[in-house]
Amino acid sequence: MRRGRYFRFGALYLGFGVVFGAVLVRLVWVQVVNYDFYAERAFKQQYGRSYLPAARGVIYDRNMNALALSRPLYDLFCIPRLVGDERAAARMLAPVLGEEEETLARKCASAAESEWLAREVSREVATKALALGLAGVFAEPCERRIYPEGELACHVLGYLGPRDGARAGAERTLDVYLEGLPGFFDGGADAAGRTLPDLTQNFVPPMNGLGCVLTIDMWCQYVAERELVATCRKYEAEAGAAVVMDPRTGAVLALASYPNYDPNRYGEYRPECWRNNAVTSALEPGSIIKPFLVAAALEEGVVTTRDIFDCSQALHLGRYRITDVKPSPEPLTLSQVIERSSNIGVVLVGRRLGGRRYYEYLRRFGFGERTGIDLPAENPGVLRYDEFTRPLGRAYASFGQGLSATPLQITTAACALANGGLLVKPKLVEAIVDENGRPLRRFEPEVQRRVLSPENATAVLRMTELVVERGGGKLAHVPGYRVAGKTGTSEVARDNGRGYIPGAYASSFLGIVPADDPRLVVFVTIRKPRGEFYGGVVAAPACAAIAADVLPALKVTPAGSPRLTLPAASALSPPEVALRDAPASVAARRLSASGLRARFDGKGSRVLWSSADSGPLPPAGSVVIVKVGDDARAAMPSLLGLSVREAMRRLGPRGIPVRVEGAGGWVVGQIPPPGAPLPEECILTVGDRGRRRLRPAVAPAGKRPRRTGTEAAG
Repeated sequence: MRRGRYFRFGALYLGFGVVFGAVLVRLVWVQVVNYDFYAERAFKQQYGRSYLPAARGVIYDRNMNALALSRPLYDLFCIPRLVGDERAAARMLAPVLGEEEETLARKCASAAESEWLAREVSREVATKALALGLAGVFAEPCERRIYPEGELACHVLGYLGPRDGARAGAERTLDVYLEGLPGFFDGGADAAGRTLPDLTQNFVPPMNGLGCVLTIDMWCQYVAERELVATCRKYEAEAGAAVVMDPRTGAVLALASYPNYDPNRYGEYRPECWRNNAVTSALEPGSIIKPFLVAAALEEGVVTTRDIFDCSQALHLGRYRITDVKPSPEPLTLSQVIERSSNIGVVLVGRRLGGRRYYEYLRRFGFGERTGIDLPAENPGVLRYDEFTRPLGRAYASFGQGLSATPLQITTAACALANGGLLVKPKLVEAIVDENGRPLRRFEPEVQRRVLSPENATAVLRMTELVVERGGGKLAHVPGYRVAGKTGTSEVARDNGRGYIPGAYASSFLGIVPADDPRLVVFVTIRKPRGEFYGGVVAAPACAAIAADVLPALKVTPAGSPRLTLPAASALSPPEVALRDAPASVAARRLSASGLRARFDGKGSRVLWSSADSGPLPPAGSVVIVKVGDDARAAMPSLLGLSVREAMRRLGPRGIPVRVEGAGGWVVGQIPPPGAPLPEECILTVGDRGRRRLRPAVAPAGKRPRRTGTEAAG
């Protein structure tokens, strides 16, 4: 009996000994033999490096108006294993985050390592959520890219994807300046996520991104987009582009493309809306290439301004026949060849110049190569040497077929005609600045090469001035300024490069203003317009309207015009301060520059109408009432003082039926008044332009809208 008891105790002691021996061996193995391995593993679990995001830099226009900026926000997340009562936590978080209680409870009870509770919430919301003192709920800083002007300059700025990091436009090419450097700190935490005190903790603050000042002028960009969109909608065009450059420095003042999009919600638009047609889409320039051919021929001395050309007979090249739209029975001078846009005349000039020299000059003008602008996906265009070695290819290239160029390339080449023969690289970035706006680096104009002598460049410029005075560009005339320009109408090539699309044209106009001292080069192209398709009819009025609104803003005073020509409809009697549909910030700056004070009425980011939209300019110091709202296209615009044609053009894109009452060519009254919701029908009262007081017409009894003032106060 006693022996059995000793045996059981011995077995028990032996078992304990084996167990404790195994534990002891394991401890020795862990604490002694593999100490370094497990110590490093424990350190990695408890200590780590946490990164602090850097604020992205701001993108400004040339006047330091913010076009893109970042807003600091927070992401809330939870670690489910640390959340005690998920139901109670969800019940407390639901009213703070504005989420469904069931959804939050399901996330808090998830088997995942972590779950997002809310993304991109404000600091106030994040503070309220953390103040609840819930275990396992944390906040992480983030930022959202904001484009305060919406669609304005969308193709220049591009977009920044909040999650996928997708970038486009200047956001992509200037990322090295905008992104900044993230900071970090080294620290530890226990199993519950609480920070462990450590006096040796390493902390490096983030370095925020730098600001980029573009050469884009917000007002110029707005005007270019306004006219481009209105023209494309009027002619139901597929796409379009407009470029405005300063020929002296190569600064790009506006770069517009249609269709456009809102970079704040870029994912809601079709991919074709993201395409920057001014940079990525090439077109056959058509007759716009003719001044460059004539300039090359003058530079080589194969023609002079006194030469004449017989353009009365069609040219036959094999089975192909080259004719003019309006044949001339008498010989034409070199200036008349450009003025009348004679295909026969430029083919004769091209024969004297020769294919090789013509090709070399087009290369010197920048055709067939990228301009180097700070935007992605630039198209180099098409310029093949073998096309110039064949008589037919050289003849077609003389009037702009068989080669292609982007609107930016054409505008850059035209700057060489406007500045005395120098090819200047397009400049989009003016400076790099710090967080306080102090410049750290400036980008100077870059002259690439001399293409023409100043004398020949001036001679060609004078020839193109005749196009606006007497030729097909009459609708590009701007009152008070001398305008040089060239129309262009070309067929649209098929996507596979085999032939042209029947009935599809690209209508373009190239304008240089003032012709006596060029300050602007404006190029407008409309792809596949319906109805009218000649560049002098479709694109020239848009070019004139852009120049008419931009030149006064650049303080280029009118100097008179040698001939009084009927101006384009959209430029006819332009108001002194045109604010309709403009961003509110642009309106404030424009009024301030005119010595006026703005009094804003309503809430929103765009101007619905203003009391300075019609009639004479108020005296300096007057108060101008500016009605603002969220969408200017959803409100009735002010039509007072406009021609009937211009009023119809502005109402057309809104789809409003119009009834005209009275006799005359000018709008003197309208129902409903400016700023009112869009009606089912608009009534315009027309009369003599001599009436000085322009007011909204009074509606019949029972249908009288609320009266809205149209005169400047003060």
